[in-house]
Amino acid sequence: MEYSGFHIETPPVLADRRLRSLYEYWHALGVAAGGLPSIQAFDPLRLSRLLSNLWILEVAADTQRFRMRLAGEAINSVYRRNIGGQYFSDVFQPSEVALMVARYTRTLTEPAIVRAIGAVYVAAGRLTQGERLALPMLGRSGLTDTMLGATFYDERTVEPGAVHVLHNEPTFYPVRAANHAPPHISGG
Repeated sequence: MEYSGFHIETPPVLADRRLRSLYEYWHALGVAAGGLPSIQAFDPLRLSRLLSNLWILEVAADTQRFRMRLAGEAINSVYRRNIGGQYFSDVFQPSEVALMVARYTRTLTEPAIVRAIGAVYVAAGRLTQGERLALPMLGRSGLTDTMLGATFYDERTVEPGAVHVLHNEPTFYPVRAANHAPPHISGG
């Protein structure tokens, strides 16, 4: 494939067909844009069956910290509250914020696609198995400061309790994009 301003050397291998459809849609938007797609180009109705598992993460312009812009119902059910509009420090345990900031800073600054599979959360002593995909995008600012993602779970966590992100190692897939403009990130 000839480099046209948008190229993924090694596409992610995704077990979940719904994540494959998200990746394919994102990739088609990138090819059409000739670089990273913008969040404004994303039409959630194109993936209506995924809406409850979709999330959008952004670097807030005023604080330069990661903030969940929105999260679908399946994501919110794991946290037992709506995490839309919340900073990482409001959502994750303090010991996990640095890990999450490092992981997603890499995704936006390289840029790279990130995929994680296996035990994605632990809550109330139970593991929640699943697969997660995060895709870098241009935000409203024109910078690569937004991430579109989805997480699918094999079982629901129904017991109350704190949610912890497991320290599994995600796989990163570098993206070459002519329009990549990394943001300044100060934390979670």
